[in-house]
Parts: sequence; C-alpha cells; structure tokens
Amino acid sequence: MNLLASLIIIVVLALPAGAATLYVDVNSPNPTPPYADLTTAAVGIQDAVDAAANGDLILVNDGYYQEGFRATKTGISPVNAAVQTNRVVIAKGLTVQSLNGPTATYISGSGLYRCVCLTNGATLSGFTLTGGAAGYVETITLPPGHTTTKTIAGDGGGVSGGTFGGGTVSNCVLTANTATDEGGGAYDVTLVNCLLTGNFATLGGGAAECTLISCNVTANTTPTTGVNGPADPEPNSGGGVYAGSAINCVIAQNSAWQGGGCAGGRLVNCTIVNNSAGFCGGISSPASTSVINCIVYDNTAGTNDNFGGANISLEYSCTFPMPASGAGCFTNNPLFVDFWGGDYHLQATSPCINAGLNGAITNRTDLDGNPRISDGTVDIGAYEYQEPAAPALLITSIIPLTGLNQVIITWQSVNNQNYSLRRSCDLTAQPPFATIQSSIPGQAGTTSFTDTTATNNVPYFYRVVGQ
Repeated sequence: MNLLASLIIIVVLALPAGAATLYVDVNSPNPTPPYADLTTAAVGIQDAVDAAANGDLILVNDGYYQEGFRATKTGISPVNAAVQTNRVVIAKGLTVQSLNGPTATYISGSGLYRCVCLTNGATLSGFTLTGGAAGYVETITLPPGHTTTKTIAGDGGGVSGGTFGGGTVSNCVLTANTATDEGGGAYDVTLVNCLLTGNFATLGGGAAECTLISCNVTANTTPTTGVNGPADPEPNSGGGVYAGSAINCVIAQNSAWQGGGCAGGRLVNCTIVNNSAGFCGGISSPASTSVINCIVYDNTAGTNDNFGGANISLEYSCTFPMPASGAGCFTNNPLFVDFWGGDYHLQATSPCINAGLNGAITNRTDLDGNPRISDGTVDIGAYEYQEPAAPALLITSIIPLTGLNQVIITWQSVNNQNYSLRRSCDLTAQPPFATIQSSIPGQAGTTSFTDTTATNNVPYFYRVVGQ
C-alpha cells in the first residue's frame, strides 16, 4: 500500500454563510490583510490565523513553514503552568488546509518548538508536521559550581490539543517529532487518515490520549529500557499509541519498554503486528483496555509477545495465545498478503474474513476506504477483504437469426474456463440480469452460444461472466 498516496485526499470544504477564505504563501510578494488571494497572501500561517474568525477557511500554498513562534501555557494553575512554544497556535474554530497535500506543505518545529497547538474545534488538513519538540531539559546551576538538569514535561511534539480540548487533524503526516512526556506525534486531538512515523515520547511515541481513525502508526518509539516490570503500568509505554482509541488503524513496527504497539485504550478493527517491547510486544494494559475485531499477532517481547496485563479484554480478535476469556477469539495465522513487506491485507483464505462482530463497528469504510462489510459479516483487522474484480469479457458479436427467435452470442474466451451467460430486457429491474445458461465450456479464442429463448419482441442485453 502506498501510504502517502492514501493520504493526499484534499477536499476544499464548504464554508458557512459569511465565512471568509484567507491565503498563505511563504513566498508571497505582497502580504496584505485580509489575505484574500494568493497575490496578497500572508507569509506566515500564524498571521492568517490571527486575522481569521471562527468558521473561516485558510488555504496554504506549497512550502516549508518554519519561521516565527507563539507561546502557550500548559497546566491548570497559572503559577505552576509550563510555557510551551509552538510554531503555530490555532485556537479558533476554523480550518487550515494545504492546497496540495502533505508532500508539498510542511510545518517544522526545527527541533525547538511544537509544530501546532490546535484547540477549540479547529481543523488542520493536508500538512507534514516534522521536527516538533514539546518540553525541554533545563540545566540548573547549583553552588559551588555544580549543575543539574530538570526535565520540563511537554505533550504533543507534532500537535497538541491544549487545555481546552483538541481539534481534528486529517490527511497529515506526522514524522520526527518528540515530547518529553506524552505523544511524540500527537496529543489530545482526533486524527483521521494520517500517517504517524518516526516519533518519540515517554508515553505514546506516535500518539497519546487521541482518537485515531483510519491511520497508519509505524516505527514510533518510547525508551525501550526500564527498571520495573509489568506491575508498574506507566514508564516508557505505548510505542505506537498510548490510551485514547483507535479504529481501522494499522499499528506496526513500533517499540517501547511496555506495550510496543499500544498501551491501554479502546481498539476496534485494528491490525497490531510486528511491534516489540520488553513486556507486552503488542498491547499492554495499564488501565482498562478493550480490543474488538483486531489482529494482534507476530509481535515480540521478553514477556508476553502479543498482549498482557490484568486490565485487557479481547473479543472477536485473532491473537496468540488464546485469551482466558472473550468471545469470538481464535489463534490461527491471519494470513497477510505480505507480512515482511508490510502489506497487511488479508489473503483469500484468511480466517479473519467474516469473523468479526458487526455491532462493534462505527465506520462504514475500512482503512482503504472500501465498504467495511462486504459479505454480511465484518472482517477482523484494518482491511476488509475485497473479492477480486472479474476480468472484463468482450462480447465480439450478437447475431439475431431472423424468423427463428434465436440469437448467437460470441465472446473472447480461453479453453480452461467456464462461463455464465446472463440476459436482461429491462436494465432498471433489480437485479437487471438473469442467468440463462451457466457452465458453458470455454474455447480457445472465442466461444459462441445460441439463445433459443429470445421469443419476445423486445430489446435484449447480454452479459458474460467467468465462473
């Protein structure tokens, strides 16, 4: 699967009545408020945000946005709150969207600042967030001439929701971001159709306390060593995801001290594979952890390869070993198309097909955007198995035999294939076509069949299907 190709789905949203559209271009020659077109666009995203009102749309042209910063405070008490610096703060109910997607538009924290603080229901769409840093290590000088360090906690190196709740991040790539506390890539936001890769934090290398929908979470980390065992639920947990929830996600190749893929939260129709940890390579359960319709397989750990902890509940999931309780689970190999190549689609013979719980799904589509239920019962994992499309068959001729009420239909064929001939005299009917002959042996080159039942004086339409 081409992850970036799946992410570049940029749709300009319909604006509420009275809303304005503002523009940003890092190379704008004449930045002039209200930034109403690209010829007068703002140079910095923050300039346009400051000029916008709730409900407005900000469109950002291609470029690398890495200038300026805005400070915010975290924590409830103003006295104890830590000051965090952000490249951009979006604290209004507006949408900031790139014109050409995450491969063309970047917001960089340059290893110094968080990329984006996103609050009050704002939406960010179509960016790569990279080089973000939340929190820092402070050096303190002590007399006589001694020094020590103090870590200032920070959450969400790529994007953080802030004190007033996060917004929505869609069609974005979050990579190479760090946080000294939770969520190297993201903290306290909703992530839709995003790629989180190569991020680092103490808890939740990819994301923490987030809602993830149809995301790929790969190769994120927390520190992979520790001094405590699985009885201590917190340190260095959730290489991919910590707490929150994930739906229709692939969580793979992440690492941590505990919970290489995930630590806690609610997981529905996720594929959690090829993660590693000291304890619980796939999923650890520092708090109540619910796993439904998931594949939790082929993870590695010193203790409990796939899952562990007293707070976990698995239902209708493919994992090993068999959970002590939980309906619908099984231990058979899930049979991916190419595990080592990172293709976690299901083979046609996978035991995960039609093995899930329909009542658990909340999304109509899978990670690829295909219908979530294709054959009556939901599949287990992030991808719904799709029957291969039948090859197109070319009917080369249809010859009516005058006076005999017969029609000769000829089509391209091969000699090791049987065919079914279908006919319709009303394309608006449901179903429009009915089979008039099945198991017609194919011939090399072309095959012909004579329809002797074309007795009505109406138009006939024919379709040939390989069996």
